[in-house]
Amino acid sequence: MDFTTAQKFQARKLLAAPHVAHVQVVSSADDRHERFREVNLELARVSNICLCLVGPAPAGKPGGTMDLVKYARRRRRPTLLICVTTKEGEPIFTEEKSDWPTGDAKTDSGKLPRLPAPLDGIRLPAPTITPPCGVPLHARDYFEALKQFGSGVARANRDHFKRAAVVVIGTHFVATLCAVAALGFHEFRFLPALLVVEIVLLLAGWGVHMVLHHFQPAKIWAVSRLTAELSASGKAVAGCHLQLDYLFDLPFPPTLRPLLRTANVLHLASSRLTAASLAGQMATYVSGPSGRFGDRDQVAHFLTNLPKDHCKRRRADLVFQTCAWGAIAATALKLSLPHGAWTTPLGMLGVVLPVVAVGALSLAAAFGLEARVHTYLDTLSFLNPRIAARVAADIEMTSPRLPAEAGLVELLKNADTELEFHRLVLETETILMGELANWTSRRAFLPVA
Repeated sequence: MDFTTAQKFQARKLLAAPHVAHVQVVSSADDRHERFREVNLELARVSNICLCLVGPAPAGKPGGTMDLVKYARRRRRPTLLICVTTKEGEPIFTEEKSDWPTGDAKTDSGKLPRLPAPLDGIRLPAPTITPPCGVPLHARDYFEALKQFGSGVARANRDHFKRAAVVVIGTHFVATLCAVAALGFHEFRFLPALLVVEIVLLLAGWGVHMVLHHFQPAKIWAVSRLTAELSASGKAVAGCHLQLDYLFDLPFPPTLRPLLRTANVLHLASSRLTAASLAGQMATYVSGPSGRFGDRDQVAHFLTNLPKDHCKRRRADLVFQTCAWGAIAATALKLSLPHGAWTTPLGMLGVVLPVVAVGALSLAAAFGLEARVHTYLDTLSFLNPRIAARVAADIEMTSPRLPAEAGLVELLKNADTELEFHRLVLETETILMGELANWTSRRAFLPVA
């Protein structure tokens, strides 16, 4: 045994202190050294920096402090190892630093946690809720500030990207019309002006395209929306004292890692001393104002947007099919009919219609309609398979799950222990945030097709 009864009592007393944000068992191994090793691995995984205190001659046993130093250095975590010795009864401290910030902006690049560019203008508000001991801000204030700022930036850049996509495709389409008109009417008196208009339109489309690549509104939109939705997730789980594992397990952008670790620590510190009863947690998460199925009902969100995006996708496909077959018919008629008055208009249609078809597909791809429809249906099938099956039948698709299976919404409402409820909460958030992480990866690097 490592501890006496008195030491165990003292340890429990220390762990119950108000400044301790969270106590978690991370290992169930039988071997004590293996348990210590798993604790060290978890500390190195979730930490921004590593601070270790050792005696003058650390033994270096498996699972000991030097193991943690090794794992932290392997991950290139800024590590401060403090060695304590004594001289004439007085402690003497010596330091050994690894990957530690020096204060030089150039050499510290990548070592200090930074907010990504879309969020570097955020200013945290004055506390409206008394923060818990040891942290500067309550999690609710932190998440609210992030959500408001992220939502505003996301909306602005989403609108910029969509307008730019329409301009790029629209200018090239109209320029194509001008080129076709110039080919079809060689003796048109305004032919030079028509060609000038074509050049101006092509330059305008090219310029907007280059602006999109330079300022990257799609990427800013994606990261900002992801931040806002992660904040909404934090507000939804505010009443549950649990480690937000999905923040570390899902493939979120690396630039958000420091923010996610901060969010997790603030959540743990804020929820530990104020966690509600099971009934209160269920009411807050399932049907509360910030809950997943209350005012911001996720099922209602998917039910509203899935048919809309499906209709837009069908319209884009209809335009493509109509124009493609129209171009085929025009070309076939031009080949079969003798040369005459219809030759020029049919030739013009053979050029214009394929451009319209490609433009429809480009807009649908730029707005991600196909991916949104399938992702919405997949996520809805996890939350409520019966509703997902009904919607899938309405839009003539196949539901990913059988209607008879229990959905997460039903399971959350029927949970009768805190352990079961917390696991269902983590499963729900992993699915919802996983869908958003995938969307962010697609959206951030998807230009106007």
